[in-house]
Amino acid sequence: MSRLICLLLISVLLHAPARAAESLDRLREGLEAYQAGDYTLAAERLQSLADAGQGTAQGLLAFMYLRGEGLPRDPRLAAHWAKQAAAAGDAPAQGLLAGFHAQGYYVEQDDGLAVYWARAAAEQGIHSAQNLLALSYYHGRGVDPDPGLAARWALPAARAGEAASQALLAQLYHFGKGVPADPAQALYWARLGAAQNHPTAQLLLGLMHLRGRAVTQDYVRAHMWTNLAAAGGLSAAARLRDGIAARMSPAQIAEAQRLAAGQLGPALAGR
Repeated sequence: MSRLICLLLISVLLHAPARAAESLDRLREGLEAYQAGDYTLAAERLQSLADAGQGTAQGLLAFMYLRGEGLPRDPRLAAHWAKQAAAAGDAPAQGLLAGFHAQGYYVEQDDGLAVYWARAAAEQGIHSAQNLLALSYYHGRGVDPDPGLAARWALPAARAGEAASQALLAQLYHFGKGVPADPAQALYWARLGAAQNHPTAQLLLGLMHLRGRAVTQDYVRAHMWTNLAAAGGLSAAARLRDGIAARMSPAQIAEAQRLAAGQLGPALAGR
């Protein structure tokens, strides 16, 4: 039995009424079928449990309806089961519901509810929810802006590989918002976010190379990173890139374009 299944079953035993133990075999079968990729069997085993109010089954059904795994893809049913599971305390479903409310995806768009469910999931270690909560505190969506709390929630999400939180931490350390200014930390997190093609992290790296902050001033890499950020849709990056290009020779611009076109790995390795 996989570690994930063991943890889910232990959670059920600890938090569910005693009578729920009678359904553990069916739940285990459903989880094991899902892990094995037998989504049809998983749906069959989980549906009756979900109908009976079992939160873990409801939460997994929400994801299965969202992705069309063993069931017809149906975002409305995904939202329905996410609500049921979230109310029952299922952390992944709480994170999913938070994202739905943030986007207005088959539920009402409500930043307050997005924050409510994101916090519930974030406190249980759901990294996507920590990421959403960090961004909510940074932008003041559903809560008063608080860069300190943005940094507090961005850190575990960034460590788990959430690119948006990596980019956010880089900005906070670069500008000294919510945390002491720390160019080395800004560079560290910006590199991680940029390696995942996050435009904000790429723009910040370009700015740091332009100004020589925590790195040697380098117009070629400044142009490369801002060019990549511009390709990701940041108009401010395009303007900065064009300003940098005005200071460069044709050979330098060609080298920057070559790096931006496909040699991101060597560029990072050389820093």
